[in-house]
Amino acid sequence: MPTRSWIPIGLLLLVSASPPVAPALAAPPPPALATLDTPEEECDALIEELDEANQQWVDKYHAAVTEAKEAGTDIPAFSWNNPSIGSFVKRFQAFADKYAGSDGAIPFLAWIAVEGGRSDVKLAKAAVEALCTVHASSEALADHAESIGEWIWIVGRERGAQLLKQLEKTSPVPAVAGWAADYRLEPGLDGAVSGTEAFTKLKAELLAVGETSKDEQLIALITKQLRILEVFALGAVAPDIQGIDLDGAAFALSDYKGKVIFLDFWGDW
Repeated sequence: MPTRSWIPIGLLLLVSASPPVAPALAAPPPPALATLDTPEEECDALIEELDEANQQWVDKYHAAVTEAKEAGTDIPAFSWNNPSIGSFVKRFQAFADKYAGSDGAIPFLAWIAVEGGRSDVKLAKAAVEALCTVHASSEALADHAESIGEWIWIVGRERGAQLLKQLEKTSPVPAVAGWAADYRLEPGLDGAVSGTEAFTKLKAELLAVGETSKDEQLIALITKQLRILEVFALGAVAPDIQGIDLDGAAFALSDYKGKVIFLDFWGDW
């Protein structure tokens, strides 16, 4: 079930030197959710309503920009967040409270944990705590296992590591425990050097996590993480890059062994 709403980043380019004046959008009326059967359906409906509110907000901003251009006045600044996001966070929290202590609260808490920090960090932190303590033993967390890394660190590095350990020990779902373990161990990959005792130990732990999780996506991620460190480790032989030069001649990096090479990696967007 989706937990994300979108904000069109490209519009940030429209910011001018004028004072920040973002057109406000009135809080939407309460959703008609009485006919929905499950908390998941209620959550999906609320997310859909937020997406519609976001679109209205963007359309209103486009109209304000067009009006400013026609009038020859400054283009109004664009705010990163829809002004109504705060009211939606409260509505998600209301549903989380309605289903407090049951699996029904999980989709709402997961959304707050991912998105709520943009308007209410306190509520987002509380949602993370609830997911990792009250709901740690719930099988319903399986639907949100992969997104754990998106919200766990909002409570801070030390507390996040503690909650991840708790999930590892408590969750009956191998995938949840696996993703929690991966995110707990992931910081150790920063600066890890292939071939060292520390790296060998970390590699063994991560491979065991992947195998136990039985989650193909997690296994693929761990394999990729380790391969990058091993292939591109300091002192390792560089991959034999091959291609066609500007004159149309084929070449390989190994052709230049023993010579000083300057590699220019670039992209065009």
